[in-house]
Amino acid sequence: MYTSRFVTTLQIPAEHPHWLLSGSGDGTVKLWEFESGRRLQNWDLRQLEDTLSSDATKGKVKNIRYCQTR
Repeated sequence: MYTSRFVTTLQIPAEHPHWLLSGSGDGTVKLWEFESGRRLQNWDLRQLEDTLSSDATKGKVKNIRYCQTR
């Protein structure tokens, strides 16, 4: 049986070394305080599907970048 629930990306932001960003096959990105295991934020990228203009890219996330503005 095929499942789309798997972690595809892990990233520790350089500016916040106690945080962990995870991207998964279920279309979500989560922000964790990984030492405590507490989830700080959750984004469901599937909700963005309606804003995509091309059916060829619908439902596919290619890259997510974390940027800190000062």
